Amino acid sequence: MKQKVIQILRCIAVWAASLALLTGLMFLTALIPDENIKDNLIESGLTLMKAEPHEPVTENMYHSIQDNYADAVLLGVISGVSSENPVYTAINTMYYDGGDKGESYGIVASAAGVKPNTDYTRYWHGSMIVLRPLLTFADIDSIKIISAFVMLFLASLSCYMLIKRKNTDIAVIFVLSLAMVQAFYVPISLEYIIVFTIMLALCPFYIQFSGNNTALLLLSVLGGTVTAFTDFLTTETMTLLVLLLLVLFIRIKDGSFSAKSDAGFASGCGAGWFLSYIFTFVSKWVLATIVTGENKFTAALESFAERTSGNAEEFENPVQQSFSALAANLTMLFPGPDRINPVAMLLGFGISALLAVFIIFKFRGNPSKGMIVILAVTAVLPALRFMVLGNHSYLHCFFTYRALMSSIMSVLGIIWFSLDRRKLPFSRQPEIKSVKKRKV
Repeated sequence: MKQKVIQILRCIAVWAASLALLTGLMFLTALIPDENIKDNLIESGLTLMKAEPHEPVTENMYHSIQDNYADAVLLGVISGVSSENPVYTAINTMYYDGGDKGESYGIVASAAGVKPNTDYTRYWHGSMIVLRPLLTFADIDSIKIISAFVMLFLASLSCYMLIKRKNTDIAVIFVLSLAMVQAFYVPISLEYIIVFTIMLALCPFYIQFSGNNTALLLLSVLGGTVTAFTDFLTTETMTLLVLLLLVLFIRIKDGSFSAKSDAGFASGCGAGWFLSYIFTFVSKWVLATIVTGENKFTAALESFAERTSGNAEEFENPVQQSFSALAANLTMLFPGPDRINPVAMLLGFGISALLAVFIIFKFRGNPSKGMIVILAVTAVLPALRFMVLGNHSYLHCFFTYRALMSSIMSVLGIIWFSLDRRKLPFSRQPEIKSVKKRKV
């Protein structure tokens, strides 16, 4: 009991300290003189004005849609932050909608001095901690290129660490999962980059501390806080599930996996991530309410309600929309021009299932049932997220579907760790290694 209380206090301390640090950094970057970012904001706005709000970068590939609208809003919020009043404008986040000319024009107008007119306080918009300094010397296109190299470096670092620890198979699963959600499209939008960068930045730490439950719990709290502080509600579950799967795979591989204890460990990390995520949002609404003297909870909760039970025009009820949201996100895993394509789903999943069954039966081993259950539950969680946030997940399936990376990792993990590796022609590893102790 005492140990649990200590862990809870540690989690609270990590959440409070990380939120305070992030908030301080946001205020600090808001002090960057508006003139220093004006030219690159205008250049970015002009670039976005030439493009459609949502357009595919590859013809007839719905999952390649570039969300220029969201990027315009994000840069509009940054443009609305004033170095002359950094604290107030960084908390009371607003942007100029551009009127009939649209949000992209709004960036240019706001940078030129037009006052913001649209409230967007339901998010922290903490990505300005990185984006505002970058805008002093780079426009949106240059920032995307820089981000692509950063993500490539972080992914390579994680793979190097896994391979160095003789977990090449886990590195392969990791890379395959990235490829199957078309991660190479992520740098096309600032909106997509945020969560992937957080996830990739945390990967080396989860790998390094894969045997230390306390460290992993605190990292999960940190991940939930940073995600809520910076994300636009895109693929947020990746900053928990992908990372936990890497840890579980490492434990399965080295023989230290225990279904009962690891289920409790994963649940604890999930609770820490979720609570820090929720309280980070709530703290923004509280702070915005105090700073502005207006109730910011109502608008935020109405927005959440719209993303859950709000109905797109083509649906008769939210239930139909929820299942359509799931179908749309699953469709995005396969090439095609449609939001929902039953044929592509049936063919894609049918062929994949047949291949998986063939491999398992040909090289089947004696897998832990507990392992299969834990990985299967993890695989289902993103699908539940799509259905709960049905309106949002349906309308924005072209980026939310990438949260399925953890589902793909789970399925590949079930297949791989269900095999007797001694039967594989290219492997000389024993099926089970000695059990290792890990810190709690």
